[in-house]
Amino acid sequence: GSLVNTLREARPTGFLGVPRVWEKMQEGMKAVSPKGSLLRKRVADWAKAVGLQYSYSVMNGENVVPWGFMLYNNLVFKKVRAALGLDRCRMCCTGAAPITKETLEYFMSLNIPVKELYGMSESSGPHTVSIDEYRIG
Repeated sequence: GSLVNTLREARPTGFLGVPRVWEKMQEGMKAVSPKGSLLRKRVADWAKAVGLQYSYSVMNGENVVPWGFMLYNNLVFKKVRAALGLDRCRMCCTGAAPITKETLEYFMSLNIPVKELYGMSESSGPHTVSIDEYRIG
């Protein structure tokens, strides 16, 4: 239960977590969101829809910035990243097991692209990681 507290304190520039770490963070954020007002829920839902649209455009190489993205980035996404301790993080990665598309899309909707890496400890660790671009799956 202290990972987010540690991340807030350390504020890393790179973070690698197994899929279960990302899933637990997702579950925690989803548990907190229903406690807000109806207006906050609507703004958060709209922001996540725009964030997912933006992330998919970046993933596909289009780099189209949808209307409202900059506003939501300043009102929602930056605050979420700071609350998670990932405000300085330039590269968020996952590995060691398959991660669900739902979890990847959830973080993409918050403008936190989680990049998958592949490696084997038997042969030097990470083999491939998508640094500049990312793909789901």
